[in-house]
Amino acid sequence: MRLKLLGRAKKGGRASGSAPRGKSLVLAAAVCLSAVLGGCRDGAGSASAPELLEPVGATRDTAVVTREDCYKLAIYNGQVVPGNREAKFPQDGTVTEILVHIGDTVKKGQVLVRLDETGLEKQIQELEGEVSRLKQENSLLDTIAQKQEAQLELTLQEQKQKGDSAGYEETSMELEALKLKNRQEKESRALSLEELENTLQETRDAYGNAEVTAPCDGVVQYMEESVKVGAAAKKDTLAAYISDASQAAVLCPDLGNSAAQNAEKVTATDGEKEYELTYLPYTTEESVSMALAGTKIMPRFSGEGLPPCGTYLTISVIGVMRENVIVIPVNALHQDSSGSYVYCVREDGSQERRDIKTGLVSETTVEVTEGLEEGETIYVKS
Repeated sequence: MRLKLLGRAKKGGRASGSAPRGKSLVLAAAVCLSAVLGGCRDGAGSASAPELLEPVGATRDTAVVTREDCYKLAIYNGQVVPGNREAKFPQDGTVTEILVHIGDTVKKGQVLVRLDETGLEKQIQELEGEVSRLKQENSLLDTIAQKQEAQLELTLQEQKQKGDSAGYEETSMELEALKLKNRQEKESRALSLEELENTLQETRDAYGNAEVTAPCDGVVQYMEESVKVGAAAKKDTLAAYISDASQAAVLCPDLGNSAAQNAEKVTATDGEKEYELTYLPYTTEESVSMALAGTKIMPRFSGEGLPPCGTYLTISVIGVMRENVIVIPVNALHQDSSGSYVYCVREDGSQERRDIKTGLVSETTVEVTEGLEEGETIYVKS
């Protein structure tokens, strides 16, 4: 039906004695709408929204509650890199020559650093003198002990000849005590001499071995800042790190070190093969070296049969895992102010709201700790 509006408000004001017809129609419509809504009130006078019914023949997706592993999975990029081997000082000494620098390619056994052996020569001389002195001292003490024992044995013979049984018994006890004391002291001196002779031999062996050599073929990755000409070096302390392709590792730059350490499982793939990875912690020396150099500490992993160095990998990290637990699809979960719930399918096909308690939530599943049993059927959101 077509309505024709009659009359207009005068410019600058209303039509005399009445509201504009347009607004009258709006008011009329509002009254009608109020009347219609009023007819929907129940006996108590409150509004009641009609129940929303599904169209006839409509179907809803369902899922069966299952028991399986639930975990949080994260994907990262990584790369196979050479492992590091330590090159240590073989003895104490003073650095006299540095033959390589960071980035140099080296061969196994190649000399990296040389030490001054003057200190070893002096140490050998001092040890030889100490060994000689101790031998002479031991010999003198042995002679004194033998004379003491011989004197008591002579006394025993005299007491026996005189029939001095009381004196003989007392001297016999004194002689036995003296022999025991002398034997213990001789064994102690012999042990001290042996230890000193071993130290002398080790020092002699070290002489002529005053070089730090590469433990493998590779590249010099790092050298201690203390490795400088004229600097003192201590035996078995780090001089340099040499990369070793035979001990390859996987670096994952974007993964946090803490998350890497606490991961339940880490795997990697190059698109053809999957590799089980194990977190490979840094040594104290490595951590300190990287901190001093301002290098970011990136998590690294070891693995069997890794592809060649330089290969890029896709790394899967399972951060948290719950094994053999009740799970439902993520799109089956509902939440409101009361908590989490699902709609279960009754035997007659109707639905039942069921309040549940949840645990771990992954990208696709939710762990249910209370409220559902394995095998139940639930509705899922399309």
